[in-house]
Amino acid sequence: MFEKIFKEFGIDANASVKPFGSGLINNTWLIRENENDLILQRINHNVFKQPFDISTNIRLIGEYLKAQHPDYLFICPRKTMTGDEMIFIKEEGYFRLFPFIKKSHTTDVVNSSSQAYEAAKQFGRFTNLLSAFPVDKLKITLPDFHNLPLRYAQFETAIK
Repeated sequence: MFEKIFKEFGIDANASVKPFGSGLINNTWLIRENENDLILQRINHNVFKQPFDISTNIRLIGEYLKAQHPDYLFICPRKTMTGDEMIFIKEEGYFRLFPFIKKSHTTDVVNSSSQAYEAAKQFGRFTNLLSAFPVDKLKITLPDFHNLPLRYAQFETAIK
């Protein structure tokens, strides 16, 4: 599997691969190619029925942020040798590749109020930067997943 992926993305065949993160939804690997670290993800197509719609959304948001907020760090996928943002391998699934940001990490469970604050602050910043984005261009990848009124109502129910 990795041999074909490496070939599609132009990665050195001698690059190393190791699992990365907890893989709550997608499978994720850290690829080390010389001094270049990359993140490879296999999209869970049981959850995301139209994986290419995810790529479309990322591309549209990336283009918008680059044009409107060029100083904002938004990571877009690395393209394949033929210019695609994602590949499909029969019997294996859908794969995308991102540059890895050194010293970055993910947090599955918030352990402090400062972590919750920082996550909320960054989410607020991101949504503010996208406040003028034409959302009608986005494809729905999970119905109601980003439905903030629904999520807020669920939050209020959870508090009760």
